[in-house]
Amino acid sequence: MPIKPTIFKTLRALNDIAAYEADTSEILEAIKHIHAGDAQGWFRAWSQAGDWVAARARATADHIARDRALLRAHNYYRTAEFFLPPNDPNRPASAEKNIWCFYAGLDTLGVAYERIRAPYGTAHHLEAVYYPLSVRIPTRQSSFSAAASSIRSRAFLICSNSN
Repeated sequence: MPIKPTIFKTLRALNDIAAYEADTSEILEAIKHIHAGDAQGWFRAWSQAGDWVAARARATADHIARDRALLRAHNYYRTAEFFLPPNDPNRPASAEKNIWCFYAGLDTLGVAYERIRAPYGTAHHLEAVYYPLSVRIPTRQSSFSAAASSIRSRAFLICSNSN
């Protein structure tokens, strides 16, 4: 793994700070443990960041802190998987944590959405998220209201092995 893709992915994570999808200190803590070219080290560092932030989310009673932490954890788990080969045994558990944090964040905030299973070929399906046009993002300050346009326009697709 060359150094340039890791710089790009780190910059991408830093770019997500404005939408409460990342935190500077958490990013710096994660990347200080990564050595150039070490895909498994990249995975471990970002997974640990996701685990730490997800644990904080579960431990807080503060609604805003919880949805912000869940969104950051989701982002860190997604970032962790980026350099893993498709058949890496770490992928299924990481994807499960990623997806759980994403939907828990939406549920914490009360965002209306619909999960859709779209057939893909004969033995697969794609899972998608549909946000109705009538969705009204709550006006209180939160991670998801800060990223409202992003939420309404993003579709998260997850491949599955079977129907």
